[in-house]
Amino acid sequence: PNSTLWACGSDAGIAMSKDGGTHWEIRDQTKDAGLFLSIQFRGTFGYATGTTGFIAFTNDGGTTWQHTGVPYKDILSASFSDSSHGLLQTKSGVFVTVDGKTWSSVSDKYQSYFAKYPYVLSVAALDGKHMAIHISEPPPSGSGFLYTIDSGASWNLAQVPSTTITTLLVHANKYWAVGTEVIHKEQPGGGYAVDRKSVV
Repeated sequence: PNSTLWACGSDAGIAMSKDGGTHWEIRDQTKDAGLFLSIQFRGTFGYATGTTGFIAFTNDGGTTWQHTGVPYKDILSASFSDSSHGLLQTKSGVFVTVDGKTWSSVSDKYQSYFAKYPYVLSVAALDGKHMAIHISEPPPSGSGFLYTIDSGASWNLAQVPSTTITTLLVHANKYWAVGTEVIHKEQPGGGYAVDRKSVV
């Protein structure tokens, strides 16, 4: 009942409740600016993204917000380690920034990976150098993690055999992947799936 909640939505609105949702206070809003679809926090750093053509960033736990323009009005998902380093997924592809101003297309540069794994399930920016994109064949088929350790200068594909990963996210400065693993495949009947969690 005393938890802090955050919500975002129309008119690029961001609201906060300090009492579990009984009362709400608007912390940021831009009339007719579109819709924020997602709001995320990592400590006191936070960001909101959507159909607005800008990203709202905060470095003080949501007390104040600053807007940074982006050339996309269809952001489906996003992940930032700070306001300069992050990934955006849009209808046209996945884009990376290392300065918060310019964006380059990972999906265009690595078309062969995205041709085999056309579904983008999630994006995750661990820090300024380490980022990952969870790509998949038609679910629930095989998937892989396209990752960089050099701020997006190069990307490689990693796969976890015999698994169906459904979620990739960042928590406590680590990647977390959640899904199922097929075990005992060599036994009659082909084995079965069990819950699995991987932390890197």
